[in-house]
Amino acid sequence: MISKSMLIALGLFIPWIIFLVGLVIWNLKSNMDSNKENERSVSATEPTFVVEENVLNHNKEDVVIEGVIKYNFNSGKQTILSFHDHHKGYFKVLIKQKYYPAFSALPDVLYKKEQKIRVTGLLEWYQGDRTIFVTTPNQIEIL
Repeated sequence: MISKSMLIALGLFIPWIIFLVGLVIWNLKSNMDSNKENERSVSATEPTFVVEENVLNHNKEDVVIEGVIKYNFNSGKQTILSFHDHHKGYFKVLIKQKYYPAFSALPDVLYKKEQKIRVTGLLEWYQGDRTIFVTTPNQIEIL
């Protein structure tokens, strides 16, 4: 027979156990997401030079793309750079806020409209557009 004091003790410890299990699961998921993003910028092969107009012919490839910045926007969560007046429907460069500390200034300040840049990284789909996720400043060269 379970006594009243044992039920009270169980009532106090079960929420802590649930909390700790949730914390472990969250930590494991965070590490997996971090590893996926780190894989984006690491490649064993030499990147392919791609003309921006041909980005639709490439996916999950390490590429180099050059162009003049026409669109530059910092949403507070990420910076978007595009070679067109708007990024929707076109190739874009995305720099997430968590990578801002790697840059000497905010990316939207470093990379200005009308600057010619060379971007290197894994070309992939993001919200219907071809995108390179930049995680370090050495992926963008000002020409």
